[in-house]
Amino acid sequence: MTAPATAGTTARGSESVSLIPSGRKALPPPLAPLFDQGYAVVDCHGSLERYRSLSSELGRLMLVTEVRLRPDGHTYLTKAGPVPAHTDHPAVGFIGWLCIEQDGNNGACQLVDTHVLLDRLGPEAAHLADVLLGCPSLDSTVETGEWPVLSDDGGQARIYWSPWRRNRRCLTPASEVAFQKFRAAILGRERDGPISVRLRQGEALFIDNRRMLHARQAIDEGSRRFLLRHWIERPR
Repeated sequence: MTAPATAGTTARGSESVSLIPSGRKALPPPLAPLFDQGYAVVDCHGSLERYRSLSSELGRLMLVTEVRLRPDGHTYLTKAGPVPAHTDHPAVGFIGWLCIEQDGNNGACQLVDTHVLLDRLGPEAAHLADVLLGCPSLDSTVETGEWPVLSDDGGQARIYWSPWRRNRRCLTPASEVAFQKFRAAILGRERDGPISVRLRQGEALFIDNRRMLHARQAIDEGSRRFLLRHWIERPR
């Protein structure tokens, strides 16, 4: 298995799921829900300083990106169509979005908790460690390596999932079966039971990128929805 040099070290999967990594400092109260539910909504009162300060409590700020529609956009980030449930790059520990302006009709972030899906798969979930997806470098959309759908970080189950990745390898027959069940579970949850978070102006949403899948329904072509995204590295 090969992983991009920028993405760090990959471990094999585990059947156990630990919510709180050992040795992590306690988070300030607004961010505490990240440990037990995988996401937190915080009223930043429109303050960029407060938003950045909260991000720094989680780890090193890797990248700041404006999330808004662009007429010349070529990625899900800039287009009005629906965005399927996915994680971002596996080197990203947490993601934050500060709402600068919300869509007039909806624009909600839809979240899927993979801990729930892994629990439903039971022992079969461990085989997802033998499913490898194409993975780009941090500054590109070109797949330059591979990363397992399920990996282990100090006893904590971590997920990498991007349904649009072209390259996929299932190393065993059991992993192919687990992959198909996992994909079906994601589609079912995305359709029938996602967590919906519609930010108000000045609010921020933080998620655990390797636990919570995020998605969005289609918005109008003229939507003024504008979020400021932070990619945050998880401390080792």
